[in-house]
Amino acid sequence: MLIAGLIVLIVCFTLLIAVIFKRLVMNKNEWIIFGIVLISGLVMVAFGIVPPEEWDLYRHYELLDDMKRGGWDYIVSESIYTHLPIVNFLYAIVSVTEVYQLLPCLVVIICYSIAFYLLKDTMREGKGDSWFVAFAIFFNMALCPFLHMVSGVRNILAYAICALIFYLDIYEKINKILIYILYLATIFIHPSSIIVCCIRILIPILLKWKWLNVFVVMWSLVTDMLVIILLKIPIAFIQSVGWKLEDYLNNLEFSGHKMLLIKLFFLGSLLLLIEFYKKAMKLGKQDVLYRYLSSFQVVILFILGAFRVQFIADRLCYFIAFTAFPVLFCVYKGKETKVKYIFYIESICVFALLFIYQFLYFSTDLIG
Repeated sequence: MLIAGLIVLIVCFTLLIAVIFKRLVMNKNEWIIFGIVLISGLVMVAFGIVPPEEWDLYRHYELLDDMKRGGWDYIVSESIYTHLPIVNFLYAIVSVTEVYQLLPCLVVIICYSIAFYLLKDTMREGKGDSWFVAFAIFFNMALCPFLHMVSGVRNILAYAICALIFYLDIYEKINKILIYILYLATIFIHPSSIIVCCIRILIPILLKWKWLNVFVVMWSLVTDMLVIILLKIPIAFIQSVGWKLEDYLNNLEFSGHKMLLIKLFFLGSLLLLIEFYKKAMKLGKQDVLYRYLSSFQVVILFILGAFRVQFIADRLCYFIAFTAFPVLFCVYKGKETKVKYIFYIESICVFALLFIYQFLYFSTDLIG
Protein backbone atom coordinates (compact mmCIF):
# COMPACT_ATOMS: atom_id res chain seq x y z
CA MET A 1 0.00 0.00 0.00
CA LEU A 2 2.79 2.43 0.97
CA ILE A 3 4.82 1.76 -2.18
CA ALA A 4 1.73 2.11 -4.41
CA GLY A 5 0.88 5.40 -2.72
CA LEU A 6 4.40 6.73 -3.21
CA ILE A 7 4.29 5.85 -6.90
CA VAL A 8 0.98 7.71 -7.27
CA LEU A 9 2.45 10.76 -5.48
CA ILE A 10 5.57 10.75 -7.65
CA VAL A 11 3.37 10.80 -10.76
CA CYS A 12 1.17 13.59 -9.30
CA PHE A 13 4.11 15.77 -8.31
CA THR A 14 5.73 15.23 -11.71
CA LEU A 15 2.53 16.53 -13.33
CA LEU A 16 2.42 19.52 -10.95
CA ILE A 17 6.02 20.44 -11.75
CA ALA A 18 5.24 20.15 -15.47
CA VAL A 19 2.31 22.53 -14.97
CA ILE A 20 4.44 25.01 -12.99
CA PHE A 21 6.99 25.13 -15.83
CA LYS A 22 4.11 25.43 -18.33
CA ARG A 23 4.78 22.11 -20.04
CA LEU A 24 1.27 20.88 -19.28
CA VAL A 25 -2.22 22.39 -19.10
CA MET A 26 -5.23 20.63 -17.54
CA ASN A 27 -8.90 21.53 -17.83
CA LYS A 28 -11.47 21.54 -15.03
CA ASN A 29 -12.47 17.88 -15.37
CA GLU A 30 -8.84 16.79 -15.50
CA TRP A 31 -8.12 18.73 -12.31
CA ILE A 32 -11.06 17.00 -10.59
CA ILE A 33 -9.62 13.61 -11.57
CA PHE A 34 -6.16 14.77 -10.49
CA GLY A 35 -7.50 15.84 -7.08
CA ILE A 36 -9.13 12.44 -6.52
CA VAL A 37 -5.95 10.61 -7.55
CA LEU A 38 -3.75 12.85 -5.37
CA ILE A 39 -5.93 12.36 -2.29
CA SER A 40 -6.03 8.61 -2.99
CA GLY A 41 -2.23 8.50 -3.14
CA LEU A 42 -1.94 10.45 0.12
CA VAL A 43 -4.44 8.12 1.78
CA MET A 44 -2.51 5.04 0.66
CA VAL A 45 0.70 6.48 2.09
CA ALA A 46 -1.06 7.39 5.37
CA PHE A 47 -2.50 3.87 5.60
CA GLY A 48 0.84 2.20 4.95
CA ILE A 49 2.96 4.19 7.42
CA VAL A 50 4.18 2.35 10.51
CA PRO A 51 4.87 5.22 12.93
CA PRO A 52 8.08 5.21 15.00
CA GLU A 53 7.77 5.68 18.77
CA GLU A 54 8.71 9.37 18.48
CA TRP A 55 5.56 10.16 16.48
CA ASP A 56 2.28 11.29 18.00
CA LEU A 57 0.57 8.75 15.74
CA TYR A 58 2.28 5.95 17.69
CA ARG A 59 0.62 7.21 20.88
CA HIS A 60 -2.69 7.63 19.05
CA TYR A 61 -2.56 3.98 18.04
CA GLU A 62 -1.82 3.02 21.66
CA LEU A 63 -4.89 4.98 22.77
CA LEU A 64 -7.03 3.22 20.14
CA ASP A 65 -5.75 -0.09 21.48
CA ASP A 66 -6.71 0.94 25.03
CA MET A 67 -10.16 1.96 23.78
CA LYS A 68 -10.63 -1.37 22.03
CA ARG A 69 -9.72 -3.33 25.17
CA GLY A 70 -11.54 -1.08 27.65
CA GLY A 71 -14.75 -0.65 25.67
CA TRP A 72 -17.21 2.18 26.08
CA ASP A 73 -16.68 2.46 29.84
CA TYR A 74 -13.03 3.32 29.20
CA ILE A 75 -13.92 5.66 26.30
CA VAL A 76 -16.43 7.64 28.37
CA SER A 77 -14.59 7.85 31.67
CA GLU A 78 -10.86 7.12 31.27
CA SER A 79 -9.81 8.24 27.80
CA ILE A 80 -7.34 11.16 27.76
CA TYR A 81 -9.75 12.90 25.38
CA THR A 82 -12.89 12.77 27.49
CA HIS A 83 -12.67 16.59 27.67
CA LEU A 84 -12.62 16.72 23.84
CA PRO A 85 -15.87 14.89 22.94
CA ILE A 86 -15.58 15.38 19.17
CA VAL A 87 -12.12 13.83 19.01
CA ASN A 88 -13.04 11.17 21.58
CA PHE A 89 -16.02 10.10 19.46
CA LEU A 90 -13.88 9.93 16.29
CA TYR A 91 -11.26 7.80 18.05
CA ALA A 92 -13.96 5.58 19.54
CA ILE A 93 -15.48 4.85 16.13
CA VAL A 94 -12.05 3.98 14.68
CA SER A 95 -11.26 1.73 17.66
CA VAL A 96 -14.48 -0.19 17.07
CA THR A 97 -13.47 -0.91 13.46
CA GLU A 98 -10.09 -2.23 14.73
CA VAL A 99 -8.47 -0.73 11.60
CA TYR A 100 -6.40 1.93 13.30
CA GLN A 101 -4.96 3.23 10.04
CA LEU A 102 -8.39 4.70 9.31
CA LEU A 103 -7.62 7.49 11.79
CA PRO A 104 -4.90 9.28 9.75
CA CYS A 105 -6.68 8.33 6.51
CA LEU A 106 -9.89 10.08 7.59
CA VAL A 107 -7.93 13.17 8.59
CA VAL A 108 -6.14 13.25 5.23
CA ILE A 109 -9.44 12.90 3.34
CA ILE A 110 -11.15 15.64 5.36
CA CYS A 111 -8.26 18.12 5.20
CA TYR A 112 -7.52 17.79 1.49
CA SER A 113 -11.21 17.75 0.61
CA ILE A 114 -11.47 21.09 2.41
CA ALA A 115 -8.40 22.33 0.52
CA PHE A 116 -9.80 21.39 -2.90
CA TYR A 117 -13.25 22.76 -2.03
CA LEU A 118 -11.76 26.13 -1.05
CA LEU A 119 -9.59 26.14 -4.16
CA LYS A 120 -12.56 25.34 -6.41
CA ASP A 121 -14.81 27.90 -4.71
CA THR A 122 -12.13 30.57 -4.91
CA MET A 123 -12.05 30.28 -8.69
CA ARG A 124 -15.80 30.21 -9.25
CA GLU A 125 -16.06 33.97 -9.95
CA GLY A 126 -13.04 34.17 -12.20
CA LYS A 127 -11.43 31.89 -14.72
CA GLY A 128 -8.23 30.43 -13.32
CA ASP A 129 -5.75 28.28 -15.13
CA SER A 130 -3.57 25.27 -14.48
CA TRP A 131 -0.56 27.26 -13.29
CA PHE A 132 -2.48 28.85 -10.42
CA VAL A 133 -3.97 25.52 -9.29
CA ALA A 134 -0.53 23.89 -9.21
CA PHE A 135 0.96 26.87 -7.37
CA ALA A 136 -1.86 26.81 -4.78
CA ILE A 137 -1.37 23.07 -4.15
CA PHE A 138 2.38 23.56 -3.64
CA PHE A 139 1.65 26.50 -1.30
CA ASN A 140 -0.66 24.38 0.82
CA MET A 141 1.62 21.36 1.07
CA ALA A 142 4.73 23.47 1.75
CA LEU A 143 3.19 25.30 4.72
CA CYS A 144 1.19 22.30 5.93
CA PRO A 145 3.46 19.20 5.94
CA PHE A 146 1.55 16.06 4.99
CA LEU A 147 3.38 13.87 7.50
CA HIS A 148 2.65 16.35 10.30
CA MET A 149 -1.00 15.89 9.37
CA VAL A 150 -0.64 12.11 9.51
CA SER A 151 1.28 12.06 12.80
CA GLY A 152 -0.45 14.87 14.69
CA VAL A 153 -3.98 13.94 13.52
CA ARG A 154 -5.81 16.56 15.59
CA ASN A 155 -4.02 19.88 15.14
CA ILE A 156 -4.03 20.27 11.35
CA LEU A 157 -7.57 18.84 11.24
CA ALA A 158 -8.71 21.58 13.63
CA TYR A 159 -6.99 24.35 11.65
CA ALA A 160 -8.28 23.07 8.30
CA ILE A 161 -11.85 23.13 9.65
CA CYS A 162 -11.19 26.58 11.14
CA ALA A 163 -10.07 27.72 7.69
CA LEU A 164 -13.29 26.47 6.10
CA ILE A 165 -15.37 28.24 8.76
CA PHE A 166 -13.30 31.42 8.35
CA TYR A 167 -13.94 31.39 4.60
CA LEU A 168 -17.68 30.75 4.99
CA ASP A 169 -17.85 33.34 7.75
CA ILE A 170 -16.59 36.13 5.48
CA TYR A 171 -17.70 35.02 2.00
CA GLU A 172 -21.01 33.25 2.58
CA LYS A 173 -24.23 34.48 4.16
CA ILE A 174 -24.44 31.96 6.98
CA ASN A 175 -26.14 32.44 10.34
CA LYS A 176 -23.57 34.03 12.66
CA ILE A 177 -24.67 32.01 15.67
CA LEU A 178 -24.03 28.81 13.71
CA ILE A 179 -20.62 30.16 12.67
CA TYR A 180 -19.66 30.89 16.29
CA ILE A 181 -20.78 27.41 17.36
CA LEU A 182 -18.62 25.89 14.63
CA TYR A 183 -15.62 27.96 15.72
CA LEU A 184 -16.08 26.76 19.29
CA ALA A 185 -16.45 23.15 18.10
CA THR A 186 -12.92 23.22 16.68
CA ILE A 187 -11.57 23.80 20.20
CA PHE A 188 -12.91 20.33 21.05
CA ILE A 189 -10.78 18.92 18.25
CA HIS A 190 -7.58 20.67 19.34
CA PRO A 191 -7.59 23.34 22.10
CA SER A 192 -4.85 25.39 20.42
CA SER A 193 -7.37 26.40 17.74
CA ILE A 194 -8.72 28.82 20.35
CA ILE A 195 -6.11 31.23 18.98
CA VAL A 196 -8.09 31.38 15.70
CA CYS A 197 -11.28 32.12 17.63
CA CYS A 198 -9.52 34.93 19.52
CA ILE A 199 -8.11 36.40 16.30
CA ARG A 200 -11.56 36.31 14.68
CA ILE A 201 -13.03 38.22 17.63
CA LEU A 202 -10.26 40.81 17.43
CA ILE A 203 -10.31 41.32 13.65
CA PRO A 204 -13.15 43.92 13.57
CA ILE A 205 -11.41 45.91 16.32
CA LEU A 206 -8.01 45.75 14.61
CA LEU A 207 -9.48 46.77 11.26
CA LYS A 208 -11.23 49.74 12.84
CA TRP A 209 -8.24 50.94 14.89
CA LYS A 210 -5.26 49.97 12.77
CA TRP A 211 -2.75 51.53 15.14
CA LEU A 212 -3.40 48.56 17.46
CA ASN A 213 -1.64 46.33 14.93
CA VAL A 214 1.64 47.62 16.35
CA PHE A 215 0.84 45.65 19.51
CA VAL A 216 -0.20 42.59 17.49
CA VAL A 217 3.27 42.17 15.96
CA MET A 218 4.80 42.38 19.43
CA TRP A 219 2.27 40.35 21.42
CA SER A 220 4.61 37.46 22.22
CA LEU A 221 6.91 39.83 24.11
CA VAL A 222 4.33 39.92 26.91
CA THR A 223 3.52 36.20 26.93
CA ASP A 224 5.28 35.66 30.28
CA MET A 225 2.97 38.21 31.88
CA LEU A 226 -0.02 36.70 30.05
CA VAL A 227 0.78 33.24 31.45
CA ILE A 228 0.85 34.64 35.02
CA ILE A 229 -2.54 36.35 34.51
CA LEU A 230 -4.17 33.26 32.99
CA LEU A 231 -2.92 30.97 35.75
CA LYS A 232 -4.34 33.29 38.44
CA ILE A 233 -7.86 33.28 36.99
CA PRO A 234 -9.86 30.65 38.98
CA ILE A 235 -11.43 29.04 35.92
CA ALA A 236 -10.10 25.61 34.97
CA PHE A 237 -10.33 26.07 31.21
CA ILE A 238 -8.54 29.45 31.27
CA GLN A 239 -5.84 28.03 33.53
CA SER A 240 -5.35 25.13 31.11
CA VAL A 241 -4.75 27.67 28.34
CA GLY A 242 -2.16 29.33 30.58
CA TRP A 243 -0.41 26.01 31.24
CA LYS A 244 -0.33 25.21 27.53
CA LEU A 245 1.08 28.65 26.68
CA GLU A 246 3.72 28.21 29.40
CA ASP A 247 4.61 24.82 27.91
CA TYR A 248 5.01 26.42 24.47
CA LEU A 249 7.30 29.09 25.93
CA ASN A 250 9.47 26.54 27.73
CA ASN A 251 9.98 24.69 24.46
CA LEU A 252 11.40 27.70 22.63
CA GLU A 253 14.16 26.30 20.39
CA PHE A 254 14.78 28.64 17.49
CA SER A 255 18.00 26.83 16.65
CA GLY A 256 15.96 23.75 15.84
CA HIS A 257 13.33 25.61 13.85
CA LYS A 258 15.24 27.64 11.29
CA MET A 259 12.49 26.93 8.78
CA LEU A 260 10.15 29.01 10.91
CA LEU A 261 12.29 32.08 10.22
CA ILE A 262 11.97 31.39 6.49
CA LYS A 263 8.18 31.08 6.86
CA LEU A 264 7.98 34.36 8.78
CA PHE A 265 10.03 36.16 6.13
CA PHE A 266 7.88 34.66 3.38
CA LEU A 267 4.61 35.63 5.08
CA GLY A 268 5.97 39.13 5.68
CA SER A 269 6.53 39.43 1.92
CA LEU A 270 3.00 38.20 1.25
CA LEU A 271 1.64 40.75 3.75
CA LEU A 272 3.26 43.63 1.82
CA LEU A 273 2.14 42.21 -1.52
CA ILE A 274 -1.49 42.07 -0.35
CA GLU A 275 -1.31 45.72 0.72
CA PHE A 276 0.06 46.63 -2.71
CA TYR A 277 -2.79 44.89 -4.53
CA LYS A 278 -5.48 46.26 -2.22
CA LYS A 279 -4.40 49.76 -3.20
CA ALA A 280 -3.95 48.89 -6.87
CA MET A 281 -7.45 47.38 -7.15
CA LYS A 282 -9.02 50.31 -5.27
CA LEU A 283 -11.36 48.04 -3.32
CA GLY A 284 -13.98 49.63 -1.09
CA LYS A 285 -13.99 48.75 2.60
CA GLN A 286 -17.42 47.16 2.22
CA ASP A 287 -16.20 44.86 -0.56
CA VAL A 288 -16.12 41.24 0.61
CA LEU A 289 -12.72 40.68 -1.02
CA TYR A 290 -11.31 43.70 0.83
CA ARG A 291 -12.61 42.29 4.13
CA TYR A 292 -11.09 38.90 3.39
CA LEU A 293 -7.71 40.32 2.39
CA SER A 294 -7.62 42.60 5.44
CA SER A 295 -8.63 39.77 7.79
CA PHE A 296 -5.96 37.55 6.25
CA GLN A 297 -3.39 40.28 6.88
CA VAL A 298 -4.36 40.38 10.55
CA VAL A 299 -3.72 36.64 10.82
CA ILE A 300 -0.27 37.12 9.28
CA LEU A 301 0.47 39.89 11.78
CA PHE A 302 -0.41 37.51 14.64
CA ILE A 303 1.96 34.91 13.17
CA LEU A 304 4.77 37.45 12.87
CA GLY A 305 4.01 38.52 16.43
CA ALA A 306 4.35 34.92 17.64
CA PHE A 307 8.12 34.85 17.04
CA ARG A 308 8.66 33.94 20.72
CA VAL A 309 6.08 31.14 20.66
CA GLN A 310 7.13 29.04 17.71
CA PHE A 311 4.45 26.38 18.16
CA ILE A 312 1.67 28.94 17.74
CA ALA A 313 3.41 30.49 14.73
CA ASP A 314 3.86 27.08 13.12
CA ARG A 315 0.27 26.03 13.73
CA LEU A 316 -1.15 29.26 12.41
CA CYS A 317 0.85 28.52 9.25
CA TYR A 318 -1.41 25.47 8.87
CA PHE A 319 -4.37 27.85 8.99
CA ILE A 320 -2.73 30.12 6.39
CA ALA A 321 -2.10 27.12 4.12
CA PHE A 322 -5.87 26.63 3.73
CA THR A 323 -7.11 30.24 3.87
CA ALA A 324 -4.62 31.68 1.37
CA PHE A 325 -6.33 30.56 -1.86
CA PRO A 326 -8.51 33.68 -2.38
CA VAL A 327 -5.48 35.85 -1.57
CA LEU A 328 -3.21 34.00 -4.00
CA PHE A 329 -5.92 34.12 -6.68
CA CYS A 330 -6.29 37.87 -6.18
CA VAL A 331 -2.53 38.33 -6.67
CA TYR A 332 -2.53 35.97 -9.65
CA LYS A 333 -5.31 37.87 -11.41
CA GLY A 334 -3.88 41.27 -10.43
CA LYS A 335 -1.71 43.62 -12.42
CA GLU A 336 1.55 42.21 -13.75
CA THR A 337 4.40 43.84 -11.84
CA LYS A 338 8.02 43.15 -10.97
CA VAL A 339 6.93 42.80 -7.33
CA LYS A 340 4.56 40.00 -8.32
CA TYR A 341 7.24 38.07 -10.20
CA ILE A 342 9.75 38.54 -7.39
CA PHE A 343 7.14 37.03 -5.03
CA TYR A 344 6.69 34.01 -7.31
CA ILE A 345 10.44 33.43 -7.56
CA GLU A 346 10.72 33.77 -3.78
CA SER A 347 7.78 31.35 -3.38
CA ILE A 348 9.38 28.66 -5.52
CA CYS A 349 12.63 28.95 -3.53
CA VAL A 350 10.77 28.80 -0.20
CA PHE A 351 8.65 25.83 -1.32
CA ALA A 352 11.78 23.95 -2.39
CA LEU A 353 13.45 24.61 0.98
CA LEU A 354 10.37 23.56 2.95
CA PHE A 355 9.89 20.36 0.96
CA ILE A 356 13.58 19.45 1.32
CA TYR A 357 13.35 20.11 5.05
CA GLN A 358 10.22 17.97 5.34
CA PHE A 359 11.92 15.12 3.50
CA LEU A 360 15.07 15.27 5.66
CA TYR A 361 13.12 15.69 8.90
CA PHE A 362 10.72 12.79 8.39
CA SER A 363 13.04 10.43 6.52
CA THR A 364 15.26 10.38 9.62
CA ASP A 365 12.32 9.11 11.72
CA LEU A 366 10.96 6.65 9.17
CA ILE A 367 14.26 5.16 8.03
CA GLY A 368 16.47 5.36 11.08
